[in-house]
Amino acid sequence: MIKIYHPWPVPVEALCYSVPESLTEMSVWVKALRSRGLISPDVGFEIRWTQPLMGVLTGTGRACEVQPSAFLVFGRNGLEVLDRMTFLRQYKEP
Repeated sequence: MIKIYHPWPVPVEALCYSVPESLTEMSVWVKALRSRGLISPDVGFEIRWTQPLMGVLTGTGRACEVQPSAFLVFGRNGLEVLDRMTFLRQYKEP
């Protein structure tokens, strides 16, 4: 489930890769952000059918892996992938 996290004044939306189904939700979310014009048309999300399953955020000449327990984060700088510890140091649930 996509949640809003703080600090204020710049909250972000984020989704944690906690279960394999999270990757499908991430893919749908990226497509929705792209269709609403909130991210670049070249940004995409793929699921790699490896063990463990892994997501890959692509676009603007980069590829970031979304490994288990990582977060896909949407904020004022667009989409980024953060490992769990980095994310929890920066953001809190409201």
